[in-house]
Amino acid sequence: MYFSTVSVDRKQEEKTGGRKATDKTEDQELEPGNLEDDVVLKDTIQAATWCQLQSFKDSVSLPEVIGMEGWEQMAASTERKSDDGGDEEKTCKKIKPFQFSFRLHTDYELFCVEMMDRRNLKVFASFESNTSVAPHDSNVV
Repeated sequence: MYFSTVSVDRKQEEKTGGRKATDKTEDQELEPGNLEDDVVLKDTIQAATWCQLQSFKDSVSLPEVIGMEGWEQMAASTERKSDDGGDEEKTCKKIKPFQFSFRLHTDYELFCVEMMDRRNLKVFASFESNTSVAPHDSNVV
């Protein structure tokens, strides 16, 4: 199983007139709760919405955090943020609620390109394969 963190520096300021992609505008309501403080949670929700509109070649499992109540999402975010990265097993357990899981590498690649290259979102993704395939870029955790 491969794990990756899909992220890129947010270079949206040029495209949005100096406003960062994460800046809240008057007409935006981030739900549930106050998500602008947690970029990963907000980006995960946006990526899940995109996934629901796509036709993948095989199944994709959306992150567990998508089906959680707002307070549960914030608790999962707090738990994820508390990770110091020292124990790989603990890190995997803490990011699991935020992880997209793909059965096919091609679907995984499509997702990574859209989320990283086009949308500059920070999300967690993995795929399972019985064949040996090189991980996507240097984002493999």
